[in-house]
Amino acid sequence: MKKPLLSDLIRIEALAMVQADLFIQTDGSLSGSGFTAGTQSGVGTFNQTIADGNASVMWNSISVSGLGRSLSAISVTLSVTGGNNSGLYAYLSYNGTLGVLLNRPGVNSTTPFGDTSAGLTQTLTGTPLYGGVSPLSSTASFTTPGSSTPLNDNSLYGGMDPNGNWTLFFADVSGGGGDATLNGWSLNITAVPETVNVALAAFGLIFIVVVGGGRGYRQRTRVSPMVNGTA
Repeated sequence: MKKPLLSDLIRIEALAMVQADLFIQTDGSLSGSGFTAGTQSGVGTFNQTIADGNASVMWNSISVSGLGRSLSAISVTLSVTGGNNSGLYAYLSYNGTLGVLLNRPGVNSTTPFGDTSAGLTQTLTGTPLYGGVSPLSSTASFTTPGSSTPLNDNSLYGGMDPNGNWTLFFADVSGGGGDATLNGWSLNITAVPETVNVALAAFGLIFIVVVGGGRGYRQRTRVSPMVNGTA
């Protein structure tokens, strides 16, 4: 009587083995759009300027399609050159949910000038130390860590359908160091079909019944094919 349970588990594990998909936005790849200081810059335009000391954000979008319906993991890679990193502020927006990526790197009450290097190439899955603090706040405000949620926290994007437009917003809120340039960015998304989630939940029920005793297992195995959508 253990064979049906084992075959169900193997089938579920095979469905759940979903590769992460990489979506790259650079000049000429994938459809994107953006503006700087409120002026439309056109579809596919890239290498966009992040104006020095200008709180008006520029933005760029990546259109995601062909993935499963339930996001399980995400990371963002940014490529920026020039400027002064300590003034950078960036966040990801999708489906009405915002995830802070950068918030004035290195700035805090003891190092008010922060990271003064020019440019960065960085993959982000979490949140900056002071992600919940307004980037326009005084450096003294960067003392107590903010309350931003990491990108991979299930309460942020977890379980959402990732197929749609993901938008990156960028600004340099502190003058000095000149303009920076967003050269490109990418999303690495892992998603599974909703049917896999249902199957995993069904397997969980089967496992509980098996632990409870053989009789319950026999009753449950007659029901599980209906859950899996087979006759």
